[in-house]
Amino acid sequence: MSETASLPDRAPPLEARDLLKSFVGGDGSELEVLRGVSVRVESGEAVAVIGASGAGKSTLLHILGALDGPSGGEVLVGGRPVAGLEDEELARIRNHHIGFVFQFHHLLREFTALENVMMPALLAGTEMDAARAAARELLDAVGVSGREEHKPRQLSGGEQQRVAVARGFVRQQDQRSTARPPVPAEEGAQPVDGDRDAQSRSGGQGRPRSSPGGGTAPTGH
Repeated sequence: MSETASLPDRAPPLEARDLLKSFVGGDGSELEVLRGVSVRVESGEAVAVIGASGAGKSTLLHILGALDGPSGGEVLVGGRPVAGLEDEELARIRNHHIGFVFQFHHLLREFTALENVMMPALLAGTEMDAARAAARELLDAVGVSGREEHKPRQLSGGEQQRVAVARGFVRQQDQRSTARPPVPAEEGAQPVDGDRDAQSRSGGQGRPRSSPGGGTAPTGH
């Protein structure tokens, strides 16, 4: 496997087949959260996972993003099964082929908005100037270009979420000639504050217009 974690061509960015997930409760009983869930996200497609609290939406996204493993079934990223991969290879797959937008932002407090967006690209070995250019373009696309030198505590909740959206797409911006990564987004994650102008800038789906492709899988009630 190369350092770029290459994946098969012409496969969907993200696919899950017959997923099962269960947990053992404190009383020793088994709690089944997912049963026979299959999903296929094509390039450029946005898929919403909607359900009541406790239905297993976040569990599903964690499995789709290779952050957790299923009890049964399989997940394929770019056509490649992720089951059985070593932790280092899983980390490489996540960095190169999956972007994440979390409900509670999870921005690094000691870094600026620009540096937070650059981080996944830098970890993947992208040159500093290229990572900075990609991050600036994305921050402009989500409407916070004037706040790029501010740290998270100096940003509003909506601005922090926009930065998180930009960070989720920086690897695809950095790899314009390759397949775009799928981007799981947890329930409650909002790309903008809700005003129409900002929604227009972000394409209305949390995906910057300048970064088409890839699949997006948000959840909500």
